[in-house]
Amino acid sequence: MKTIGDFRDKHKGEDVFVFGASPELHHFDMSLIKGRATICVNSSILKIKTPTYYFTSDGHQIYKKHWEFVQAGDFPIVLNRQSMHGYRQVADSEKNKNRVVYYEKEHTDKLNKNADKIIFGISSIHCATHFASILGAKRIIVIGANCKFTGDKLHFYDYDGEIDDTIADKKIEAGIPTYPRTNDTNGMMEAMLCYWQTLRSENPNANIVAQGDRLEKIFPKYEND
Repeated sequence: MKTIGDFRDKHKGEDVFVFGASPELHHFDMSLIKGRATICVNSSILKIKTPTYYFTSDGHQIYKKHWEFVQAGDFPIVLNRQSMHGYRQVADSEKNKNRVVYYEKEHTDKLNKNADKIIFGISSIHCATHFASILGAKRIIVIGANCKFTGDKLHFYDYDGEIDDTIADKKIEAGIPTYPRTNDTNGMMEAMLCYWQTLRSENPNANIVAQGDRLEKIFPKYEND
């Protein structure tokens, strides 16, 4: 079974897109990711059905409606080893055994470059950003991160027409948030910025850019180039 160390610098010098499931994803031009490395986090797999990687730090994702799309693909599934009990059926599956990539979750603010560990962040988006750094990305482009709670929509699939007929009659469960969903997201953005500053000690040549209302206040806006 592979670990994230097996993917170190696999996309060195490239752009790597990290996708969450927030409303920004609804407005994103999907043609821009053709031929690019992509990391789908949690239910963003409903939008980008053939990513380069699927990533989560949440053990309960296997119980969500989007998990069938994860298992149906042929891309690596990057999972937190501490939550592997929830993914046992994935790891034991003959079809998926060569797809599963495990990492250790590290509760620290110091990086060990040679360890197969991800520094824990507030959300799976944070952890996926670390994975993109390990991949050697020159520029990490974050789309649909959970830093925008304004308005009446929390996810891209809250917009009409986003979910196709195969899952239209299924409830997409967002789960119970571990932090308040309020309009004051300064704490969330600060956590993202502090997390990124730590990651740059591992990959100092990398830059992060973003597309989305709140994130663009702390990171450069991603221009369609």
